Amino acid sequence: MDFNNKHFDKQFAKNNRTSLYGLILIFVALFIFLYGIIKYNIARSNPNSLNRIIIEEKGSDQIAYVDVLYMDYIATETDVLHYYFVSDEDNLSYILGIYEKDFDWYADEFNKYGEDEAIRVVGYTRHISEDLKEFAVDAINELYDEDWLTLDNFEDYVGTVYLEAAKKNNITLLEGFYKISSLPIVGSIITFIVGLFIRIFGKNGNKSYKEAAMNTWETKDDFWDEMNDPSTIWLENVKTYLTDKHIIFMDSHLSIVDYEDIEIVYPTEHYVNHSPDNITLTIGTNMDTKYDICRGSMRRKQIDATKESHQKIIQKIIEKKPNCLVGYNQENLDAYRVICDAYKNKKSDQDISKDSNEEIDEGE
Repeated sequence: MDFNNKHFDKQFAKNNRTSLYGLILIFVALFIFLYGIIKYNIARSNPNSLNRIIIEEKGSDQIAYVDVLYMDYIATETDVLHYYFVSDEDNLSYILGIYEKDFDWYADEFNKYGEDEAIRVVGYTRHISEDLKEFAVDAINELYDEDWLTLDNFEDYVGTVYLEAAKKNNITLLEGFYKISSLPIVGSIITFIVGLFIRIFGKNGNKSYKEAAMNTWETKDDFWDEMNDPSTIWLENVKTYLTDKHIIFMDSHLSIVDYEDIEIVYPTEHYVNHSPDNITLTIGTNMDTKYDICRGSMRRKQIDATKESHQKIIQKIIEKKPNCLVGYNQENLDAYRVICDAYKNKKSDQDISKDSNEEIDEGE
C-alpha cells in the first residue's frame, strides 16, 4: 500500500540516491581490490633487478631481486629489521633489509656459497626513509673510513628504494599479495564497509517510511484524510507535519508520534566540535521512549525560524495534551519517570488480567 505525497516522495528519492551511492562505493571497492590483484600478478610475473627499478624510478611495492656479492651490516630497526649495505658483480651498491625472524635462514644460505659467488635475493622494494638515509650515510662512511657518501649524493650511489628480502627467499601468494597490494586491499575494505553502511542506511530509511505509515494508517484513504485535513500544518524548515492526531517528522527515517502518547517535550541543542549545529525537540512518550525529532538549523540566519517552528509544535502538543510536561528540569524529569512507571504497571496489570481471562475461557 502506497502512502505517498510530494514530501514522502522527495525523501524516498533521497534515500534511493543514498542507497545508490552506497552501491557505487561497493563496486568501487571491488575495482580497487581487482586493481590490487592485477598489480600483484604483474609484479610477480615480471620481477626486475633492483638496479632497473631504481633507474626507471618505479618506486616501492615492486617485486625485485639483487645478486649479492658483498654485504656489510649497517643498522637495525627496533630489533625487527636488519639493514645491510650490499654490492653486486657490477659493483653497484644497494641497501638490503632482512627481518630478524628470517636472518638465521639467510645466514645458512649465504654460508653455502663461496666468497666470490653471487647470491640472488628476491623481495619487495621499499622507500628509503630520511631516518634510514641519515643512519646509512654515517654507517657506510664508517665502513670505508672516509666521508665519500653524503645526503646529497646518496640517491646517486644507493637509490631511493631498498630491497626487503622475502621469507626464505620465496615470493608466496599470501605474503606477496599483502606486501605488494596492502594499500589497495585496505582501501577496498574501507570503501566496501562505508558503501555497505550507506546502502543499508538508505534501504532502512525507506523501509521505516513504509512500516511507520502502515502501522499508523490502515488504508490510503485514512492517510489522505489526515494529511489533507484543513488543520494539518507543514513546517518546511523542520520537515514536520502537524496533523490533528500525529506529529510526523520526515528525515532519512520516518518518525510518527501520537499526541496522546506524549508526556514530556523540551528542545535539545546539538553541537559539533563545540560549534552549534542543530536543535531538535526531544519528545518522551508514556512507554519511556524518547524521540529527537523536528530538527532545525542553529545557524544565525535560521535559528529564529527554527525556534518559531518548535514553539508552534509545542503549542500544538499542549493543545492536544494539556497535562504534557514542557521543559527540561529535574522536576519534570522526576514527574515523567513517575508517569512512565505508572503506565508500565498499568500495562502489566492489564496483561495479567488478559492472561487470567484466557485461562478461564479455556477452563470453560
